Amino acid sequence: MSGTGQIKDEAIVIRSIRHGETSRIATLFTMKNGKITVIAKGARRAKSSAVGGNIETLNHIEAIIYFKPSRSVQTLGNVTLIKHFPHIKSNLTLTGYATAIAEMLNHSFTEGEVDPDVFNAAVNTLTRFEEETIDSRIILWVFQLSLLRSIGFAIDPVICPICMKPSTLGLYNSLLLDAGAICCRDCQPDSDSNINISGESVSILRQLTNGNHNTITRLKVSNKARVEITKTLERYMRHHNPSVSKMPALKMLDRFENMQETTISK
Repeated sequence: MSGTGQIKDEAIVIRSIRHGETSRIATLFTMKNGKITVIAKGARRAKSSAVGGNIETLNHIEAIIYFKPSRSVQTLGNVTLIKHFPHIKSNLTLTGYATAIAEMLNHSFTEGEVDPDVFNAAVNTLTRFEEETIDSRIILWVFQLSLLRSIGFAIDPVICPICMKPSTLGLYNSLLLDAGAICCRDCQPDSDSNINISGESVSILRQLTNGNHNTITRLKVSNKARVEITKTLERYMRHHNPSVSKMPALKMLDRFENMQETTISK
């Protein structure tokens, strides 16, 4: 993004806070212009309530932005609401999942960094949460893998990075953090920087990275694999992007799900 002027773009509101007596500052992840911080002047006044309501966190909007390269915070103009995801916002667990998406976007991109594929993946993910067609944790995994691929840290659960042949799965396998790939049983190095992962979890990761929607909707995941894949992806993301550890929604979501599993097991 360069130059001065008015831009019109689709965006997801990934953060929105009060500013002063009447305004709001929002962080937008836009399709064509990347992450942008904007101020909605007077958004909390009664006459401007439409703008204020439209820039709630997680909303999908179309926005007019008045841009100047010399400013760190741009000025928000008219906002049109595309989707506000009422089902997500009325469900505590879904709100946690959706907020985790917003946090990942915020911590994975710098101001002005553009990635239309990730934008579309985020919109599709929020839509899937809203419709609740499949397990929300599986939907989150698909987004995490897509995000990692877009920012250059894709996980390859098929080809061994050492012998460059298809990995043969054992009861336990190694995900090499630096290489982002699963080792063969015969090639597993002895290193503290690797993650031990079961054959079931690797098989699920293979199906998730394949991206076939019909396959994903039919996935059956054991509780053990669910916990293992969740921890593996979070550790892998943290290894390549330490700011992931600063995502409170992800931590709260994990604690909430652990509490639910404990209650069910009793």
